[in-house]
Amino acid sequence: MSQIYYVVDAGVLFSPWKMDIKDSLLVTTSNIINEIRNKPSKSRTETMMILERMLTIDPVSEYITRAKDAAIRSGDISVISDNDIELVGLALMLDEEEKMVVLVSTDFAVLNITSLMGLKILDPSKKFEQEIVWGMRCPACHHQEKTLRRETECPVCGTQMRRTPLKKRRL
Repeated sequence: MSQIYYVVDAGVLFSPWKMDIKDSLLVTTSNIINEIRNKPSKSRTETMMILERMLTIDPVSEYITRAKDAAIRSGDISVISDNDIELVGLALMLDEEEKMVVLVSTDFAVLNITSLMGLKILDPSKKFEQEIVWGMRCPACHHQEKTLRRETECPVCGTQMRRTPLKKRRL
């Protein structure tokens, strides 16, 4: 059996998430590691690295660009951090290197983008149930836009538009 690469978000490293450690490895980016500040999580992460059960790998810029493009297409770009874009890029890069990759996160935007890209995901909280393509919708006249920008006025009536799901697909 090949080794499974669990690409993990900071939220997973903060939690006591249990994984089947046999033939698996935790992988994350150096920027995600920098998000870990509390002592128990930092200690757990350092222990995993010492035991060679965790690696930090930063994705090549091409994969970051592709992850960002996917975030734009899904409409999650306004709610996802640069560190999380890197994480999705890392999962994509490892997947294209023909590794067995599962991205593990509790962040819905990260899970949504990764799932829409066709990569395997795992939500330890088990709350992520559907892929969503986001857009903007006017609460007054119901005009919809596929482009997602914060603080957008409706071109029809001038009311502040809101982020809304345009398409949903159950997992």
